[in-house]
Amino acid sequence: MIRHLATLLAAACAALILAAPASAAPTTTACPTFRVLHNSRMTGYRAGVYDMQVWGQVSCEQAVQMFQNYLQRPRLLPRGWRPDPHQSALVHGRTGFSLTLQRRPRTRHSSGSVTNCPGTFRVVHDDPPAGYPRGRYRMQVWGTTTCQKAASVFRAYLANPRSGLPEGWVASRTQPAFVNGRNGFTVFRP
Repeated sequence: MIRHLATLLAAACAALILAAPASAAPTTTACPTFRVLHNSRMTGYRAGVYDMQVWGQVSCEQAVQMFQNYLQRPRLLPRGWRPDPHQSALVHGRTGFSLTLQRRPRTRHSSGSVTNCPGTFRVVHDDPPAGYPRGRYRMQVWGTTTCQKAASVFRAYLANPRSGLPEGWVASRTQPAFVNGRNGFTVFRP
């Protein structure tokens, strides 16, 4: 009897694990704005006011402190942290933060630029398998990805998180982003 209950319990646990989404999107948190006082040639950040979003195991306060240090000493990031090669973000596994220059459609950084899409994207219903609760989201695109393409790919992902992405697109496991080679977009709450 005990062995039978243990077998049923193990089967129930396995079913729960299999039912969990393969790669739920990290939840982003908007932080207070951050002011860069001087242009930083080494990091690519211009003087101005930036919106900041964090995800994973980093708080807004930690991200601000790390970014301040990064602007002063770009080669001395904490162990495991690195600048994202495609967008204005610093990441460490499934944790990170991104910055968007306010009032400018494009944010330049050391490896190119990120375009802030106008307006917001609305998720109508909670979507636990995709990892996006209902609400409004902003998008940033980089590479050759257009805002229209990003919205189309994101809609396909929400409709079917397991296999709905168009060919070549993958949901990034390290940040709330979708990539296709050197192109992609990030989805975050405003």
